[in-house]
Parts: sequence; structure tokens; C-alpha cells
Amino acid sequence: MYEITLPILMVVTLGGILAAFAQRTSGFAFGVIVLSVLPYVLSYTDAVAVAKMGTAGMTVLFFLLNHKNFNWEIAKYPFFAMLSCDIIGILLAKQIGLENLKVFLGIFLIFVGGHALCNPTLIAIQPTREKGILFGMLAGICSGFFGAGGPFLAMYASAIDWSKEEYFSTTQGLLSVVLSTDVIVRACSGLIRLQAVETIVVMLPGVALGAVLGTLLFRRIDEKLLRKVVNLMITVNGFLMVWVNLRS
Repeated sequence: MYEITLPILMVVTLGGILAAFAQRTSGFAFGVIVLSVLPYVLSYTDAVAVAKMGTAGMTVLFFLLNHKNFNWEIAKYPFFAMLSCDIIGILLAKQIGLENLKVFLGIFLIFVGGHALCNPTLIAIQPTREKGILFGMLAGICSGFFGAGGPFLAMYASAIDWSKEEYFSTTQGLLSVVLSTDVIVRACSGLIRLQAVETIVVMLPGVALGAVLGTLLFRRIDEKLLRKVVNLMITVNGFLMVWVNLRS
């Protein structure tokens, strides 16, 4: 195991707390927050692996705890599109090299999330097959290429008129399968190293604390406030993507 100094321990723990809190509150954002923190102590490749493994583990756990509210009738539209596009994105990402385009994705998320915050009725989506497939493809492509597909899935799901429990259970159910498959594909492609696995172990206490704090907040908010939280996190994700990309 690599040497864990106090600064590394602090960065990894803080990243775990913030990322888990955001994931439990908004249904996404674990990966982007991890990628904004861990490159200070890990290579970017290892940071992506930690983000993917951490998000996959959290979504599986959250789905198992909240599976009774899963809505397959809505989930089936984006599911297969997201899964297939994610796998294609992973396999092509190394050869095409689209990492620098993440800054443009960040700017787009800032624009969409910011407008939705100012005008909550700006994005209103009926869960039709066509829209589900479209947002599923966008989420899968961004997940495979950039490691950041959650905002598009959340954008689709949070704009539907349903309970916050259905929103959270359904997004976590979708992401749990897609991201677990993502981790397997990355591992088979040699993109997950031992150092990333060791970092996940070190991060676990912070992740547990962040998940508990996020659960307490989630229980206190209603559907209207949840949509504001999601739109805020989409905007924050956009800023983090731009910042991380320009800094690297």
C-alpha cells in the first residue's frame, strides 16, 4: 500500500465526505467531486477509477436500501441507451482523446443548471420513450468519455412529476447497473490499478459520514426543494469540470 501521509488522509477523507453527501442528497455528483479533489494526491487515471468504483458502490447500496420505490416504467427508457453508450465511450475514449472537451460540457451544464435554478419550469419533461433514450444516450456518452454522466440522468429524472423517493430509487437503480458494468469494463481494460482500490478503502469512513449527513438532509426536503438541489448540483458540477480541466 502506498504511504498515507496526514495531508493525503485529509484530502481523501474530505473528498469522501463531500462526494457522499452530494450523492445522497441529489442522486449524483460523487464522481465529479472526487475528480475535483483526488488529482492533488493521485494520478488522474487513478482518480477516475476511484470515482467510478466509489459511485458504483454507493449507488448499489442506496438502491438496495430504497428499492421499493424503483419505477421501471420510467427507468426502462434511458437504461439500455445509457448502458450501451457508456461501454462504447469507455472503449473509444483512450483512442479519441476527448478529455479537453470536458470544459465545454462543464459550460453547458452551468448554462442549463443556472437557467433551471432561475426558472424551475424551464425544463419540464414527460417520460416518453424518445426523451428517455435521448437523455440516456447523453448520460452514457458523457459517463464513458468523461466520467460524468450523472447530471444528464438527474436532469431527466428530476424534471418528471413524481415523489423524491421514486426519483432517488430509480436514479440509483439505473446508475448501480451502469456503473458496475463500467467498473468491470475499465478493470478488464487495465484502467483500474491497486492504488485506486487502496484509496477507496482509506476513503470509506468519510464516505459513510457523508452518506449519513446526506440522508438526514434528504428526509427534510420536499420535491420542490429537491429539484432546486439537483439544479444547483448540476451547476456546481459544471464549474468543477471547467476548473479541473483548466487546472490540469
